[in-house]
Amino acid sequence: TVITRLLLMPLTVRQQKFTKMTAVMQPELQAIQKKYKGKNDQQSAARMQAETQAVYEKYGTSMTGGCVQLLIQMPILLALYRVIYAMPAYVTKIGDNAFTNCKSLTKVTFTGNIKSIGKQAFKGCTSLKTVTIGKKVTSIGNEAFSGCTKLSKLTIGASVTTIGNKAFYGCKALKSVTIPAKVTQIGKSAFAKCSALKTVTIKSKSLKFGSNCFKSIAAKANVTAPKKLKNAAKLIKKAGVNGAKQTITVK
Repeated sequence: TVITRLLLMPLTVRQQKFTKMTAVMQPELQAIQKKYKGKNDQQSAARMQAETQAVYEKYGTSMTGGCVQLLIQMPILLALYRVIYAMPAYVTKIGDNAFTNCKSLTKVTFTGNIKSIGKQAFKGCTSLKTVTIGKKVTSIGNEAFSGCTKLSKLTIGASVTTIGNKAFYGCKALKSVTIPAKVTQIGKSAFAKCSALKTVTIKSKSLKFGSNCFKSIAAKANVTAPKKLKNAAKLIKKAGVNGAKQTITVK
């Protein structure tokens, strides 16, 4: 906004001067209009035009002065629009605390060139229901979506390698999640207190589980992991899936 104003300032000043001058000329212009009111013949129209032009010349301006300002501004505005419209292509990271406690946010989709989501970026967004993490994102920061209590639909992109500590802590409405094949680390308490989380599908064959990363998920939760994930059942139990009715499937 500041850059836009600076670029357009000279034109804005001229436009303001023209507006003030028009207000000064207005009584004379109205008098001419009143003088020729009801006269539709060609000769009267020509005289009205000439007298109007004379008033503008008297005050050192022209009838098209305002339009010229707008025409000059148009290319600048169009260029700025293209830059702003393409802004997502330049954004590669969602910064720490970027949208913390944005209570009205309901849906987030990560597209373009975004590669990382910062710490606590969306923490406490209690109205957030849907999160789609695009194919270029590689890391999800600590507590990135912690406390998003209404988050029920989560898609983690295929390029994600790291899920931070408490990344989805306390997402009570989340019912299922798939951990993509490229994920090598799930941080401490990453999905802890996701009390509705009933289905966890792990596709990674080389994965480090942070302590309690699945602690206090649904009482009847099932976690599925590939056979090639060494000591899968043991690791998942240590991660917090050890309830009497919770099951671990390795296949």
